[in-house]
Amino acid sequence: MCIRDSGSALPMSIQLSRYAPSWGIAGKLRAGSGVGEAIWVADQGDVIVGQTVGQGSNVEGFLFFVLPNARLMEIINVPGVQFIVRDRLDNVIVCSDRAFADEFRKVRPVLANAAGYTDVDGNRFYVTERTVENGGLVVTAIFSLGNIVSQMTSVLLVLLAILAVMAVTIAVRVRRQVDQKTQAIDQLIEAFAAAKQGDFDQRLELAGSSDFQVVEEAYNLMLDSIRKLMRQNYEEARANAISEIKQLESQFNPHFLFNTLENIRFMIRLDPDRACQMIVWLAGMLRYSIDFTGNEVTLAEDIAHTENYLKIQKLRYGDRLDYRISLPGELEDALIPKLICQPIIENAVKHGAGTEKPLLVEINIGPGRDHLKIEIVNNGLPIPPGDLRQLKQMLASPVSPGRHSGLYNLQRRIRLMYGEPFGLDIFSIDDTGGVRVEIILPLRSGAGSADSCTKY
Repeated sequence: MCIRDSGSALPMSIQLSRYAPSWGIAGKLRAGSGVGEAIWVADQGDVIVGQTVGQGSNVEGFLFFVLPNARLMEIINVPGVQFIVRDRLDNVIVCSDRAFADEFRKVRPVLANAAGYTDVDGNRFYVTERTVENGGLVVTAIFSLGNIVSQMTSVLLVLLAILAVMAVTIAVRVRRQVDQKTQAIDQLIEAFAAAKQGDFDQRLELAGSSDFQVVEEAYNLMLDSIRKLMRQNYEEARANAISEIKQLESQFNPHFLFNTLENIRFMIRLDPDRACQMIVWLAGMLRYSIDFTGNEVTLAEDIAHTENYLKIQKLRYGDRLDYRISLPGELEDALIPKLICQPIIENAVKHGAGTEKPLLVEINIGPGRDHLKIEIVNNGLPIPPGDLRQLKQMLASPVSPGRHSGLYNLQRRIRLMYGEPFGLDIFSIDDTGGVRVEIILPLRSGAGSADSCTKY
């Protein structure tokens, strides 16, 4: 029995076995003792796999599977990867690039038994191979490092282009709105200046500014002027707070991207498969961090992306880094600011992963009486008393510092969104070593509306 493509003829090595029993793949199977199998490569490059049919030493017939050379070429045609299929004598059965075989259809010596990084004609490749059919065939996969670097460069350029377009668009829109608001405010100042001089006949008319229509009516009615003006100030303060929160988030993203790309750069040469996994996690975190649809997310969603960051770091540091996360099920829907744990974990890894003992990062989350408590503990080096005092002063300062900007930005975001007494505090564990950071947030569930995300 022969299994083959319906459009192809029966291979000659099988047809002649009827007249020359000792020739071809059938002869090779007959030469064996009892039930067995064999592989045969026809002159045109077709691969024939044969299997005797019977019990014990009694052979009743033969079963052949024919894989045409053209079909095999379609299977191994993978973009960015070259394949060579050869027998144990280095005879090339099929090759996706003829440059890897010589004129005698032998695999080139530089690729025979090659493993890892190999130079071929001045080009750098990563070569891996695997034997199949009990060593009867050898499949070699060849990856061009130039293609990998080019693809990564293209992705990075696209990301930079997107960020540039977003920055220009935001700048244009903000400038347009600022100009409109400035014109309306100028008219308000002129009207109040006139009222100060005693000219109460001059009415306030803000042409083309519907946002200030309430102020215009309040000024003309005079009785409601103060109350309406305070409301306008309230709206402006809230808009400024939200704008500053967005600015603090945008300062965080490039810092994280730089550090993670540095990790990927090291892993590409050491372990390409792990580097690919790191890129997948990084892409997910980038989509998450640049999503400006809201300032708050559920605790379960943020912890999931934080764990991806920890996985990226663990791939780099291996046994020198471990982590534990404790999240009660009833708190998974709690609302918190995005990526609230990542800056703290980044500092812990930066200052603790280089010590002699392995670094353990623990994230413990629990409810308080009327608040949510997130505790991040590491067993690295304790903070000297002088440095700890400076850190606490920096967190309480209204002015952005030159150092530890990640911790300051996190504290600033929490205070803008929720006000005091919410925020973070740092403690040094002197007796056992390490640092403990506590984050106190209001306990709010994501089951309801999350549109109101600031204290204003």
